[in-house]
Amino acid sequence: MLQPISKTIQKQKAPYPAKDKELFVKFDVSVKKLRTGFTQIPNIIIDDYALDSQEKAILMVLYRFAFGKDHCYPSIKLIAQEAGCSKPSVIRKLKSLNHKGYISWQKTGKFNTYLLKAIVPRSFRRF
Repeated sequence: MLQPISKTIQKQKAPYPAKDKELFVKFDVSVKKLRTGFTQIPNIIIDDYALDSQEKAILMVLYRFAFGKDHCYPSIKLIAQEAGCSKPSVIRKLKSLNHKGYISWQKTGKFNTYLLKAIVPRSFRRF
């Protein structure tokens, strides 16, 4: 089961005395944590300068939930939480991503199913 990033990140006091006693973030990159999984993002998404940072973050969330498939169905609230933006921003950016041809979605009952159009071919996958 995946853990939230807050469980992975450890906050520790700086080893040197600071005026305002700032905290720094230290990632636990132990082998155990690294084996919990990776998300594979097509390079076309990383290299596309027409996408802003929120659109890339939303695409990363969608690819994480798709886990090698061409579709996923997270809620708007969950996408917003994982991508670090508001729900109205997610809705606006999903429309933009649909217009740019990266995703489409269809209403399935009460939820949306997001179809990812840039899929990594199985021959390139290494898992």
